[in-house]
Amino acid sequence: MFAPHFFRLRIVSFSIILFSLNVFGQGALKKVTVVDDNKFTSAGQIALTITNFGTIGTANAFFPTQPSCEYPYGSGIEHIYQGGLWVGAQVKTQDSTSQRNGQYYVSTATSDRATSSSNSSLINGFEFNAEANDSIVEYSTLTANRPTNSQFKPGAISHQDFVCDYNDFHTRDPISQDSIADHTPLNIQVHQESYVWNFPFINYMVILSYTIKNASKDTLDSVYVGLWDNAIVRNTRLVPPGSPSYFNYTGQGFDSTQRLAYSFDYNGVPGGSPANSYIGLKLLGSTPFPSGVDSIGNLLRHTYYNAWLYKTNNPNFGSLVSPGADFDENYLNSRYSRMTQSGNPADIASLRTTPQDVSYLLSTGPWSRLLPDSSINVVFVVSCAKKNGNAPAGNDLPSQRANLYSGLAWAQRIYNGEDVNGNDILDPGEDIATRDSLGLRYLPDNKITRYLLPTPPRQPIVRADIQSQHVTLYWDKITAEESIDPITGVKDFEGYRIYR
Repeated sequence: MFAPHFFRLRIVSFSIILFSLNVFGQGALKKVTVVDDNKFTSAGQIALTITNFGTIGTANAFFPTQPSCEYPYGSGIEHIYQGGLWVGAQVKTQDSTSQRNGQYYVSTATSDRATSSSNSSLINGFEFNAEANDSIVEYSTLTANRPTNSQFKPGAISHQDFVCDYNDFHTRDPISQDSIADHTPLNIQVHQESYVWNFPFINYMVILSYTIKNASKDTLDSVYVGLWDNAIVRNTRLVPPGSPSYFNYTGQGFDSTQRLAYSFDYNGVPGGSPANSYIGLKLLGSTPFPSGVDSIGNLLRHTYYNAWLYKTNNPNFGSLVSPGADFDENYLNSRYSRMTQSGNPADIASLRTTPQDVSYLLSTGPWSRLLPDSSINVVFVVSCAKKNGNAPAGNDLPSQRANLYSGLAWAQRIYNGEDVNGNDILDPGEDIATRDSLGLRYLPDNKITRYLLPTPPRQPIVRADIQSQHVTLYWDKITAEESIDPITGVKDFEGYRIYR
C-alpha cells in the first residue's frame, strides 16, 4: 500500500513532464485552462496555495519554489499535500423522464483518484473550471505595507483577500478537450473568497468561504458540501517530498465537538525530530444552516468526518477504503454517501495511533432543497499551531492541542461577527456595523456583518522633514485618533510612540 506514493515526485522541468505524466499521473501539475495556481497567502505566517479551480495546496508540484501549506512561512514545514471542495446532491429535473432525474452526483475539485492527461492538463477528478478571465483577484484593507499583488479596497475583508469564481459545467477540459472521466455536472457556480490577517494572534489561519449557486433549471435536493484533504505534516528539510517515507507518518484525528479534523507529524521518521505543529480544518458555519440546524452550537450534529487510505480499494481495510463512484449502493464506494455520515469510529480512532497516508473529508448538510438561482454559503478555516508542551508528538494529548484550540476559538469569533450567539439571526443589540464600499462603518444595516476582529488603531499618514541635526515629524490627527474597534464599537486610540 505504500509503494504507489514513491512515484509522487517533484517534476523538475517541462521537458520531463511531456514524457512522464503517464508514469507519475498524480494530477497536481499546471492546468491548461484559465488557471491561476501560483498564488499563496503571504500576509501572515501561513503560506497556503489557493487556486481558481477549487483546490488548496500544490501537491508538491512546485516544490521548493512555491509552498503548499507552509507554517511558519519560510520554515520548510508543510501541512497539506492537496485538498479541495466537494459538493454532492440529488438532481430533480424539470423533465421527470430525464435520465438525470433522481440521480446523485458529486463534483470534486480534486480527490485521491485525480489524474493528469498526457499534455499536462488536470482532468479526471478535477471537475471545476474557471472561465475566461476568471483569475484570482487580490484585495486588502491595508493602505500601506500590504502584500505585493494586493490592491487596496475599502470593502475588503482582510489584509489579503483572494477572490475568484469557477463552475462544474464542463465534461471536457475547456482548452485541451480531454474528457473528464466519470464527471456529470450538477451545474453549480462557486464564488470563492479567502481571508488572511497579519495580526500575531490570528496570522496562522486562512478562512475559506464558498458561495455555491444552483445555476441550472433543475432543483438540487439533499445537498452536502465538504472539504477533502490529503494532509501531510512534514519538515521538508528533513524528509523531502517524493521520498517513500514522506506520506506515511502523519497522524489524523477528529474532534466532533469542535467540528474539527486535524493532522500531525507522528514521529518524524526517518528525518529526526517531528515537525512540531498541528494543522486543523474546522467548519465555521453556513448561511443558511443545513436542514434541522438552528445554531452553530448544534451544527456539530450535521458535521461528518470520513477518512480513507490514499487510493486504496482493498476490502481488507474495511471503512478505510477509498470511494470511487459518485453514488453506489455500497456505502463505502459512494462519495455521496460518505458525505452524509461519519465513518466507523473505531477506524477513525486508530488513525491517531497508527500513522498512514490518509485522505479525509469534512462535510456538512443536508440542505433539503436548493432551487434554481439560489445559493448557500459554507465557511471553513485552515489553521496551524505549534504543539503545546514537551510530550512526545505521537501522544496527541488534548493539552498538546491547546494552541490549536485557542486559535480556532478566534476563528469562530471572527466568523460570527455580529452574530454573537451563532443563531444566524440578527438579534436586538447585535447590529452595530456595516461593510460597504467605504469600508467598515459603524451603522446598522439590518443584516449580519461577519469577520469582525479587534484591531489596533489605523496607521496615520506620516511625513518626515529632515534638517541638519534634527527631524520634524508630521502626521494626520484623524486616521489613528478616530479609529473604532470593530468588536467594541468604540474609539480605542490611546497614544503615540516615537522611536529613533
